[in-house]
Amino acid sequence: MNSTIESILNRPFSEKEEASTYRAYTGYSVFCMCLFLDFRNLSKHEQARQMTDSSIQDTLDYERHDARPHIYDRPTATVKQLHKLCGYKWNRMKRVRPELIQAWKERALEVNLLPVLGKVDEFDNVVVPHPLLLNCINAESERMRSFFRSALLSYRKERRQKTVLKKHTFHKEKFEEGTQVFRTVYFNLLLSNFLLGPDLSFLRCHEVIHRSAKLRIVHIASRKRMVELFSLKNVSYFEIFDDEKLEIQSAAGQMSVVDVATGLVGIGYVLDENRNGKQLEVMLENNKRIVFESGPKLRDDGVWECGQLGSPLLNNDEQYRIMDYNPIRLKIHLSGWLHITYNHIVLSLNNTKIIPL
Repeated sequence: MNSTIESILNRPFSEKEEASTYRAYTGYSVFCMCLFLDFRNLSKHEQARQMTDSSIQDTLDYERHDARPHIYDRPTATVKQLHKLCGYKWNRMKRVRPELIQAWKERALEVNLLPVLGKVDEFDNVVVPHPLLLNCINAESERMRSFFRSALLSYRKERRQKTVLKKHTFHKEKFEEGTQVFRTVYFNLLLSNFLLGPDLSFLRCHEVIHRSAKLRIVHIASRKRMVELFSLKNVSYFEIFDDEKLEIQSAAGQMSVVDVATGLVGIGYVLDENRNGKQLEVMLENNKRIVFESGPKLRDDGVWECGQLGSPLLNNDEQYRIMDYNPIRLKIHLSGWLHITYNHIVLSLNNTKIIPL
């Protein structure tokens, strides 16, 4: 194993380092990768010496094999034991040669700068015409619009036929499919960046609930915000106008509320919200509009903290308490897949009343 700063920094890149698609290595992970490769090329005697000197394997096991090889197998280093050897050598290096730790960190930075094979990071001499990019965005947009149009129009029929209710998990939230419509669609990354911004930069801070290396969890509260985000040139994926029936089919967050005075329970749909998502405007199924100055909060265990009070726009004497809450949920995989749950809503064209399904 490399024992000087120069030998670490000047060591040729291995095939594994060059071929890897991962480019966020730490000094320790590069050290482990090199140790695994070097260990494979050591003699059996040297491998045994390193494993026993670090107390990972027992010397008696080797002596037993040497005395009676026809009965006892020679110990072999497992992957788990090699990881232990990496930790042993790394910790020892920290105490004895801390400058080598820094050298491995610098090497990791160099490895992370290597190009990822099979991925394009520049166009070289190939010119991508501007109209071609626009055609790709428009084609994907039309596919998404058609998908959600079909989902909204088929809701009434599917609602009657639904018999099996599946359970879904969005990070730490768990809920049954019957509480919301669940759909899965491929969300082209080019279109995703165009609508939601690079790495969801067009979304508000409170809307991105969870980020990981492979996915993002997003909550959208209101119909207005959903229509605003998923629109291209004033045409939204989540609005279908029917001039004959004088109605709009759309999607919104939903909540159960109770009248504090009478104890009557009702269902409400979140139509609008302010920029920080605290004030929510909710329309009940009896067409009464309620304003909540603060909305439900999601706890770390994935349970909504409800109980907030709100009053009708024109009557502050009445009060309603939130009992349950289901926002529009999006699970956006960086591979392109989108899982979405929402509540279907049908409104009159002037948005003054909810039309029963």
